[in-house]
This record gives sequence, structure tokens and C-alpha cells, in this order.
Amino acid sequence: MPRVLFINDYPMVKCAGLCDDGEYPTQHLWGMRDIGEHGFDVEYFPDRTWLGQPKLLRYGVQQLQVALRASGADLVYSASQHCAWLLARMRTLGLLGKPLVSMVHHPLRGALQNGAFVSGHDKLLFLSSRVEQDVKERFKPRHEATATLRWGPDVRFSSAIEPEGQAVDVLAAGKTNRDFPTFVEACRGEPWSSVIYCARGNVAKVLDPPANVAIHTNDTGHVLSYRELYQRSKRVRIIAVPLSEVDALAGLTSVLDALALGKPLIMTRNRWLDFDPQAAGVGYTLDVGDVEGWRQALRRILNDPELERTMGERARAIAERMNIRTFTAELSRHFEHALAASA
Repeated sequence: MPRVLFINDYPMVKCAGLCDDGEYPTQHLWGMRDIGEHGFDVEYFPDRTWLGQPKLLRYGVQQLQVALRASGADLVYSASQHCAWLLARMRTLGLLGKPLVSMVHHPLRGALQNGAFVSGHDKLLFLSSRVEQDVKERFKPRHEATATLRWGPDVRFSSAIEPEGQAVDVLAAGKTNRDFPTFVEACRGEPWSSVIYCARGNVAKVLDPPANVAIHTNDTGHVLSYRELYQRSKRVRIIAVPLSEVDALAGLTSVLDALALGKPLIMTRNRWLDFDPQAAGVGYTLDVGDVEGWRQALRRILNDPELERTMGERARAIAERMNIRTFTAELSRHFEHALAASA
């Protein structure tokens, strides 16, 4: 059975333990939970090696350690583009003798640095076809060296969660690239109730929040466990994802949560995100900073229970078709291709 050495930029061994305990959805193991069903064994790179700063140096040390462990594996897989830049150079120089496959989340900037990153991979898998196309235009990778792979939620996890907590009309959660000031202003003076879970920095510009918007923060944005987030989300009517203008893929994790939970979704447009809630019939997609657009979209759904029900059913149906199990099956085929091409 081919062995995959798996690395990421957050602790996967810890996440695997949380998944075992039913506290975490398996989409955050990036296909490794069920890869055994497709004929692969997996070795999780240890969470705690060297934890120094800055991140660039820490990830560099981590990659050197991966290269030393790679002799016992058949393929190296990184779920983050930030954990493979040195491995890609080593692969090009013949210092990494095993195929290298990485997930790319965000656009690649810097022709010299990222040209070497692209050429050093056996396979680059993209969460966004728009990011893939941008990379193909800018860096001209080898034929069949790239593909877009649709990440999907863990529908088994979401189905097993029982609702808990206070019923709220709208929930918004997120750690980065969130435009909560726009969302709060859209809720001001309205009859619905809303709740925000985020890092403190996300709401620094929110002044005098109205009584119908409850804000819960801490330094990291991990205000709730994933199980608690889903428990509360099951008692809301709409998932909101207000995004700031950013040249990066943003909001995808919250999109998957809304689909898995079968909730209508209202979000700000992100140029790198393939999924459009409005086009899919599961919600509305708005421009950055559009307070009135947010207000009208929330009103339409909250004032129309039949529309709310239909959007929620469509959202869950998408999750049933595109989820972490379908992601894993396709990922295994890319692993097989990378192994065959390097044989």
C-alpha cells in the first residue's frame, strides 16, 4: 500500500484526535481520514517539532524534517502551499526523491519565487479554478501538472450534531478577511437577531453595535469549538459571510459549513472563489461594503419562510454531491497519477 507523508500549516495529529472524538469535521484533514479506502496509507507529520519564529523559518525547518522522513514514504502531500516551497526546490535539485503534491489555496505572487515552486511539484491541486487559471497563465506549468479539486464538507459530522443554544436569526463567524462593520450596519434598526463569533481585530471598527447584534470575540477567533459552532448554527436561519476586499481566496470554510448545515448563505463576492450562492440558488452574493444590499438580502429570506426552506434544501443537496468523501476519491486519483508519472 503506497504511503503518504502528510504535512500542513496547522497541527494535523491534534485535528485527527478531535475528529476521532467527534469534535471536528474531517474536511480539515484534507482527505487523509478516508484515503485508506482508496489504497493509501498515511503518516501524519508530527505536530510539535520546532515552533520558533518567524513563520518562514519555522516552515523551512519543518520542510527539512519532512525531507529527512520522506525515505519511508512513497509520496509527500502538503495541504498548504506555505509548507512546500523548500520541498519544491529540493525536488527540482534531486534532493527529494519522492513525488510532491500540494494544495494551493491562494494566488501565487512573485515570478522568481513561485516559478520554482510550480516547477518543483509533481502535482499542484487548486481549491479554485480561477487561481489555477491564473497560475497557468503566469507560470506555464507542465501539461497535466495542475488540477482543480473541489473541497467539500463532512456531511456525516454535520448530520450527527444536535442543535443547542439560543435560537438566532443570523450567524456570522470567521477569523480573517471579514467585513463585520458592513454586516453590523445592515442589521442596525432591524427586527432580526444576529450573532458574530470572531477575532477582536475583526470588529475593531464596529462602533456602538446595536442591541440586536451580539458579538463574541477573543484574540484568535476560536471562540467556539467546531462542535459548538455547529450546535449553534443549527439553530439559526441564515449563515452570513461578510468579506473585505482581499487578493486571496476567502470565505470557503464558512461556505462549506453553510452547505453542510443546509442553511441559506449570504456572502460578499470574492474574485477567487468559484462558488456563487446566488447562482446556485442557495442565497445572495453582494459587493464589498454594500450595506443596503445586505439589508435587503436578509429581509428577503427572513420574511419568506418558503424561500428560506428551499435555499436550505438546495444547500444541503450540494453538500451531498460535493463533500469530503468525493474530494478524497478524486485526490487518490491524483496521487496515483503522480506516482505513475514518477516511476
